[in-house]
Amino acid sequence: MKIAILLAAFAASQCWAAPPLAQIGRVTVSGESLMVGAADPAAAKQLECATSSVQRTIVKCKVPAPVISFTTCLGRHVDSVLLNNHFSGQIINMSVEFSADNNVDSLLTQLQATIGQQPKIQYWADDVHLYASYIWVDGVAEIEVTKTVKGATGDGKVRLYTSSLLGGLPLNPDDAPK
Repeated sequence: MKIAILLAAFAASQCWAAPPLAQIGRVTVSGESLMVGAADPAAAKQLECATSSVQRTIVKCKVPAPVISFTTCLGRHVDSVLLNNHFSGQIINMSVEFSADNNVDSLLTQLQATIGQQPKIQYWADDVHLYASYIWVDGVAEIEVTKTVKGATGDGKVRLYTSSLLGGLPLNPDDAPK
C-alpha cells in the first residue's frame, strides 16, 4: 500500500508528468523549477503574486527583484519573469525576458536544437514593424519567440512565451473540487 501511494505521488509530480515543451520552457528560481501546466508550491513561495478583483480565475505573479539574479531559463540569466497562475496554483502561461547579452537568433537556434523540429512561423505587423513569431506546439504546451523582421527593434529585449494548452480548469473558486 505504501509503495502504491509513493508511486502515485511520484507520477503526479511535475517532473514525471510535464510535457517536453513545458520542461524546455521551465524557469529555475533559486533551484526550484516553475513550468506551465504544473503547480509547485515550493517554487511559488518565491513569487510576488496579486489577485485580480475583476478576474478571480487568474493570479498574476512575478519573480521578485532580490531573487531574479538567481533565476535562469534555458541555462540563460533573465531580467524578469511574469506568470499567470490559475487560482488552484497551476501556471497557465509565463513570459521570460532575457538579459541584454542575449539575442533572438541565438535563442531560436538553441530552441530548434533542443526541441529537434522546425517551428511554425507566423508573420504579423503594426504600422511600423514586421514581426515573425516562431512557435512550437506539442499539444499540451506552446513556446513562442517573436523577432522584429523590419522596423526599429524597440527595446531590444528577447522574450520567450510559454503557455499551457491544458483546459478544464474551474472558472470560479466556488467551482473547484472540494
